Amino acid sequence: MESDIDQVQRYLKGLTRYAISYFERIKKTYGKDRERRTVIAGFDRVAASDVAIANETLYLDPKEGFAGYGLKREGEPVSKCSTMDEVLFITREGVMSVVKVAPKFHVGKNPVYLAVFKRDEQAVYSLIYRDGKQGRVYAKRFRVGGITRDKEYPLTQESPGTKVMFFSRHETEEESNAQILNIKLKHELRMRVDAFPYKFGDLAIKGRDSKGNLVTEKSVEKITRLRKSASGEAEEEEVVE
Repeated sequence: MESDIDQVQRYLKGLTRYAISYFERIKKTYGKDRERRTVIAGFDRVAASDVAIANETLYLDPKEGFAGYGLKREGEPVSKCSTMDEVLFITREGVMSVVKVAPKFHVGKNPVYLAVFKRDEQAVYSLIYRDGKQGRVYAKRFRVGGITRDKEYPLTQESPGTKVMFFSRHETEEESNAQILNIKLKHELRMRVDAFPYKFGDLAIKGRDSKGNLVTEKSVEKITRLRKSASGEAEEEEVVE
């Protein structure tokens, strides 16, 4: 220790000389042919939900009106999920909500839609609803946009007895444009037309709170999808309502 103290005292008496020799040793040790082997880099902020492992299964019990990853016995599997995910669902009355996934949460009986939700999605949602018990039928297309968790967002005019008659979701606007429906009306006396095609591609994509466009003032019996057969003719596919 005394030898070390003597050495330090000599360094203190010649700080300039010591500094020069110090940097020369650094140059010799880390100079030519001794370039950095590591990389200095930054990274963007990462949300925990984006990297969470989807090691759970989201289930739906439509009769009781519950969903969650804890309903393995009584529910029907919907998709894989993680405990960090959010779930978007739409009720039969046309109310949309986003909630954090849980072992069990209420979604209403027979929801028209339920799935894991990603906030940066650009999917197009298509909806046809009857305004009230005997009211007019409207159609709309929308993107979810900004949304607050656990808040209810009405997609209709909220008249008592309102019912969603058709719903679909497409990843792109092009896919949404391609869907064509067949609107079948309830028979009435002196009715000249009892069915007509409906193209969602003719609808502009608006905000989720828009009223929508009038489809018909008459009562609708059912809605089916139309697709082109191999011969190029339109044929009905899958009864929706």
